[in-house]
Amino acid sequence: MLNLVNAGNSASGLATSGKGIQVVEAINGATTEEGAFIQGNKLQAGAFNYSLNRDSDESWYLRSENAYRAEVPLYTSMLTQAMDYDRILAGSRSHQTGV
Repeated sequence: MLNLVNAGNSASGLATSGKGIQVVEAINGATTEEGAFIQGNKLQAGAFNYSLNRDSDESWYLRSENAYRAEVPLYTSMLTQAMDYDRILAGSRSHQTGV
């Protein structure tokens, strides 16, 4: 079981390209079985989740998932929600003062 930790700024996660970020290297013709390594914890950075994957070269890589973290859609709607809330408050205030 591999417990992975983001060593950098957790807010600066990036999408991985190619094979991903190598975390286990199979050398000198070594082979690994599917399930030889499992990710022991959830790894998140920025808007991305990362998962552990074995590649055809028998090494293991961290790859960003195509889907954004669950919180990301909430962040994108916060501005609209804040504007709606402001409009409600401003409307109720003008109603109370008779303006």
